[in-house]
Amino acid sequence: MTIPDRAEIDLSVLILPQQADASGWTADAQAEVEAFLRRWCETDSWLAEHPPSFRWHTEVNPSETPVDAASVQALLQANAALGLPTVLGGLGSWYDGATFALEARTPALMYGPRAIDWAHTVNEYVPVEDLVNCAKGIAIAGWRLCR
Repeated sequence: MTIPDRAEIDLSVLILPQQADASGWTADAQAEVEAFLRRWCETDSWLAEHPPSFRWHTEVNPSETPVDAASVQALLQANAALGLPTVLGGLGSWYDGATFALEARTPALMYGPRAIDWAHTVNEYVPVEDLVNCAKGIAIAGWRLCR
């Protein structure tokens, strides 16, 4: 019989913008996750004597741009003018705009194809119609913001 001498568990912890710490990052969430897991381990005699250690590989900040931001409204109006969807949504992963929004205090938006289904996959692509519609939307929104 073989008994392993250790175990590793990988977790992905996604937090909402309202859960960010005072500096806009994830230190508070990390501390909360670690405290919860330590309390849970204390209920097991072996784990209580051999508590886990934690290593965070990356820290990414959560981000949200207010619906009433001029850039959001300009893109919504551009989509309406083009007959495109005007539904806002979020993304459960990170992108560069989130850090830019935090560090530069500038609203950042994700605006793109109608679906993310084709992104980051083998043979990744964007339908040409979506590319054209995005270019039109950005052009109209930019024109409206700059006039």
